[in-house]
Order: sequence, then structure tokens, then C-alpha cells
Amino acid sequence: MQRNPSYMIINAYIPSSSIMLMTIVPLYLREDTHFATTITLVLTSILCLFTATQSSIDHTPKTAYLKMIDYWNLLSLAVTLANFFTLVLWEISDHDRRASGNWKQIKWWMRVALPLITLIALMVYWIIAAAMYFEHI
Repeated sequence: MQRNPSYMIINAYIPSSSIMLMTIVPLYLREDTHFATTITLVLTSILCLFTATQSSIDHTPKTAYLKMIDYWNLLSLAVTLANFFTLVLWEISDHDRRASGNWKQIKWWMRVALPLITLIALMVYWIIAAAMYFEHI
């Protein structure tokens, strides 16, 4: 059951890209935003990504090896989980009285590094996917 590329773009890549973007947004919310709000957003995103992953698995041929859509799903789940654990770490450090004075600087670097690493990973993925796609047509 071979699908055309636009099917996967519309039904897999665009929704999971949007979800990844939504999980990065809580990194930039005000410091006084309630933890339950931000963590609920990220947890809901994780559940949506698991559903999207299952859907893409159901709509692709069964193989013994990983396909590019599988790598995409792993990347999107990894980004979302990294943001989840970052928010949890921030919450723990905010309540820890022994946290160092450099914590605001560490948070700033995390706000820069996580989206930058995500962008680099997405660019690498798309370069490899495009090279493989154009090699086979």
C-alpha cells in the first residue's frame, strides 16, 4: 500500500510539526505561569503524538527496518519529551532552596539551546529525507 508523499505530509508531518512547536512555547511563557498549565499542554501533546505515531504506523507498509516516517515520529517524541523533562527540572529547581544563583542564566541557555537543537535536527532530517526521495525517483 504505497501512499503518495502529499498524504504523509498532510497527515503526519504537519500535525506533528505543529505539536512540536506547541511544546516549545511553554519554555517562553512568563515565569509565574502555573506549572500545571504548561505541563498539561506538553502531556497532551505527547498523547497526541502517540496517536499520530500509531496512525502513521497503521498507514505504512510493515517492514523489518525503520522507515523515514519512523525516524520522524521518534524525533518528534524526543523533542516533546525533552521539553517535558526541561519543564519538570525547572519546577523542581524553583522549589529547591539550594538552587544556585546562576539558575536564571541556565534557563536562558535552555530556552535557546532546545529550540536550536530541534531546528538543527529537523533540518538534518529533511536533508536526508530529500536526498533519499530524489535518489529513488
